[in-house]
Amino acid sequence: MIKVYYPQKKSCLDISMTEQTKDTTQKDERMSRNDFHFLEAIGEGGYGKVWKVELARNKKLYAMKEMSKALVVMKKSVDNVLNERKILEGLRSPFIANMVCAFNDRDNLYLVMDLLSGADLRYRIGAITKFTEDEAKFLIGCILTAVDFIHRKKIFHRDIKP
Repeated sequence: MIKVYYPQKKSCLDISMTEQTKDTTQKDERMSRNDFHFLEAIGEGGYGKVWKVELARNKKLYAMKEMSKALVVMKKSVDNVLNERKILEGLRSPFIANMVCAFNDRDNLYLVMDLLSGADLRYRIGAITKFTEDEAKFLIGCILTAVDFIHRKKIFHRDIKP
């Protein structure tokens, strides 16, 4: 049986995910799930869901990635999840979804990120059968700028998908 949370001592997930990151929304206060209004699920992954949320204090919209600690441990992905957080907290660019803060509770890990509405590229490719030359140049320019930015930070993404 796998225990994910230890009340007497913190597990590696708790220790790594508890500190607030470069949070521009709230200074010197701990964030929790209760600080947000959950509006709708906007995605689903192997560890949980991505929610469109509103920060109750200022009504600003974000995407919140909610990951089950039990599933992360069961799928032996603790290192991957911690690495994702570590990478995201060091990045700030208009060409990527920036992480605002990270926190956890007894059952879940949370990454709060910029909400980038307007659908992903895979959806756009399916919905729009043909891009104009200017649209294609713009999209390629944005992707190249983002990849160049993360490469300059010594991060190499080897699995870019639409």
